[in-house]
This record gives sequence, C-alpha cells and structure tokens, in this order.
Amino acid sequence: MTNVSYIGLSPVEKEVALKGLIPLGSNGANLGAVANGTVVEYGDKYSHVSVITVTEFAQAVAAASLGFGKKIYDFPEGLVKCKRAVLDVTMTAATSTDVGEIGLGTVVAVGAVATLGGTATFEDIVDGFANTAPASGGGDTQAGKECEAGQLDGTSTAKDLFLNFAAAWTPTEDVTISGTVTLFWDYLGDF
Repeated sequence: MTNVSYIGLSPVEKEVALKGLIPLGSNGANLGAVANGTVVEYGDKYSHVSVITVTEFAQAVAAASLGFGKKIYDFPEGLVKCKRAVLDVTMTAATSTDVGEIGLGTVVAVGAVATLGGTATFEDIVDGFANTAPASGGGDTQAGKECEAGQLDGTSTAKDLFLNFAAAWTPTEDVTISGTVTLFWDYLGDF
C-alpha cells in the first residue's frame, strides 16, 4: 500500500487528486475557453474542474447604485450541468467602504442595481454574496457554493460565465478586482 500525502495542497488540488482527475490539455474534449486570465482544466470528456485565474482588472464606479461584471469563461457549446463553484476574489479601492455583492452569472451585470438579485441571470451560476469593503483590501472566499442554475442550455449558443458585482457605491473611483474561480461541472452533450 502506498501512503499519499496531501499536505500543502489547496482544497481544490486535493479534491482533484482524490478523484484521480487529470489535467486536460488543448486536445481535451469538450473544453471551455478562458475569456479573462488563464484556465487549467482537469477531468475527462464529461466531468470537469476549471480553475480560472482572473487577471486583475479595474472598474470605474460612480457615486450611485451600479452593477458591473467581466466575462471570464466560455462553456463549450452544449448542455452543461454546473455543480458547484469556489470563489476566491479580492476587490480593492482607495477609499470605498461599500459592501455589495459578488456572484457568477450567464449575463453581465449592468445598470442601476445595488444587488444582483433583481435580474436572475446576473447570479444564476452562484448567488450573490456580501463582499468585504474594498478599502480594506480583503479577499472574499465562498468555498463549495452550490450552483443555482443546475443545467445550462448552451445547445444553440454556448453559455458565457461572468464574474459580477453590484453595490450602492458612494465614492467615484476605480475598484480593482482579481482572484480565482473554480468550477465543478459536467458536459452532457450537444443535441
């Protein structure tokens, strides 16, 4: 019997190792495509773990309620079952102490919204959760959050994944966002 040590592995790396999932290269079947940053894909033809490292980006916010987001991933065309996600996101700003929401959706958050809940597709992958005040420079982590949508029908047009934010912003300044989003999902086919 071989002893295996998982010391020093992140929870995601440990889960990937325990399930025996292997890294998928560009020749892997049914891969999505990164839209911002980098992605490492694990799994097989159907079961996927996508670790998306979001490149730091800045968003100008005005003193108003505002939703915004960034496309970070394109699922492959077909029926996709999103199982869960792990978000480890940092939002920083010079003075903003505004607490809003961070979520994952299939549509980019836009408009005069203080929360993501007003439009279902702003947070249909992961429900919005409260962020840390940006001026504190703190990170926001949601480990193992269940996906809201379950199955995403991308059979005619592949679904996109957006990292979305909303708050009632008080100062006018840039907010900087970076982090990692890990998705656990299954590819069910293209019909």
